[in-house]
Amino acid sequence: WKLRDSLLTLDDDLTDQGFEHADRVEPYLLFKLNRLQATVHVALAQMLTENPEFEQFGDRSKPSDLYHDAQELLSESCQVFRRQIKQKQRQCQELGRLTKKAAKSYMTFARFCLRRMESSAAGPGISVENLEGYVHQYVESVLEAMVLNNREAMAEFPRVLEATAKCSIDSRTRELFM
Repeated sequence: WKLRDSLLTLDDDLTDQGFEHADRVEPYLLFKLNRLQATVHVALAQMLTENPEFEQFGDRSKPSDLYHDAQELLSESCQVFRRQIKQKQRQCQELGRLTKKAAKSYMTFARFCLRRMESSAAGPGISVENLEGYVHQYVESVLEAMVLNNREAMAEFPRVLEATAKCSIDSRTRELFM
């Protein structure tokens, strides 16, 4: 009974500190605390069922109440897991959509830079500095899209190597490969 009272006091202290909020708690820590409390409740319920005279040492809780408390404790910790899993799934879905949009943007910019690089090869009109800027931005955009697992960017990688081989690469572009 003293162990149960101590655990209830600990639970109350943690609740006062915001421990019951799913976004502020490590779910496994809550589960372990609740499981410990539930184990004590179950042990007390079993003890009272087998030896009703022990009721005089406690707070007059019935075994059915103790089993119910244990059920609620374990249910609560499972709910925290459920809420956190759903929250993480939503975040992953949002991140996935953002990643696809970012990769598409990188590749759009890379194609623009590539067209500008190809048009400079066809004739005058782009200075060496501007050409190197396009090469740098093209390489950077393709590599960024590759980091995001964009298949088009991965297919574009040989052209990245070709573009960097044909142009004198400035130090910024060289750093992208390191």
